[in-house]
Amino acid sequence: MSVTMDQNQYEAVGSLIEETITRLKKNMELMPPSLRLLKDSIEKLKGSLSVLGEVSDWEPIGRYTLREDRAAYFKFIIDGLANNGWFIDFDMPLEVISELNLLIKNRAFDKIDELLIEYFERNLTTIKEFLLEQYPDRRKVLEAGFRAHAAKEYELSVLAFLSQVDGMFKEKLSVDFFEKRNKIPARAECYRIYAVDELLQTFLYIFRKEYPIDYSEFKRPKGFTQLNRHMIMHGEAIDYGSRLNSLKALSLVNHIADALMSIDDEVESG
Repeated sequence: MSVTMDQNQYEAVGSLIEETITRLKKNMELMPPSLRLLKDSIEKLKGSLSVLGEVSDWEPIGRYTLREDRAAYFKFIIDGLANNGWFIDFDMPLEVISELNLLIKNRAFDKIDELLIEYFERNLTTIKEFLLEQYPDRRKVLEAGFRAHAAKEYELSVLAFLSQVDGMFKEKLSVDFFEKRNKIPARAECYRIYAVDELLQTFLYIFRKEYPIDYSEFKRPKGFTQLNRHMIMHGEAIDYGSRLNSLKALSLVNHIADALMSIDDEVESG
């Protein structure tokens, strides 16, 4: 069933997309045209405007509505996925994001896993090309991770993908992504410095706090079974080798690369 958004909601969403389109157009003047297929992304965002009136669940999120805070919708989804070990791809079509919103609200975690397994498998080549273009010096390890995933050697692919997160983050921001300072993620300071506007606050949203992927021993509840970098890297978990966890780890690498690219864009554009 579809619902009709009121004019203010429609204009708020349209404004966010137009702002993103303008930003992407500006980036095209600064970066190689092949980077992240920017031209295609712009056309995809333009096309998404036409489907907003048909999306069935553009309704208030908690105490927020799109009219009150146009970014709250996306932050709710980013936070909901990260709490389940997934990290959003900022190139996702709005139809997929809308479906995720509904599944998160319904706490349909199995359905979320099914949807995102299918999404990331379908987009493996695009994500691989993006990561290799952004991090050519990391090609050997990244390609090894993709090969291991294709061969269903998930213990190796999870390790390969997770091993790159700290390195990518430190290379750009001189901080380890998983580092803690006084029990607070060191990356939270990066959020304070770089999240200077609504768009960056959305792209950098996971910098703000801990999620299950980096819960410390003292924060993990009894019976904790989620993907956790510390447990894997320190040999505490030995049953993590699954297609699900491999794609979750890849979603984190991809998400971090997107977030770091948004900081680069901001720095270069002044």
